[in-house]
Amino acid sequence: MGGGRWRAPILQCLCGKPLRFSELEDHLDCITPKALSSHLRTLELNGLIKREVVPSRPVVTRYELTDHGRTIVPLLQEMRRWGENHRRHLTAS
Repeated sequence: MGGGRWRAPILQCLCGKPLRFSELEDHLDCITPKALSSHLRTLELNGLIKREVVPSRPVVTRYELTDHGRTIVPLLQEMRRWGENHRRHLTAS
């Protein structure tokens, strides 16, 4: 899968709490299950998120930021603030 268009939004979703695959799909409009799965795998391989399989019926898989992954939270928050300011700038023009 080329590009990382969804990686920052996935990390942003996981800033608050661990989420299941279906919860991530709900938060991310227009992402396909294949793309979400691919990006989650890449983020896991890069040590930014961890995957936990909860042995229950049905089996539940949760994703959450690793300690290293949490180091990106301030950057994501700043990017969000910048985007909000930029949007205000555009509407004021």
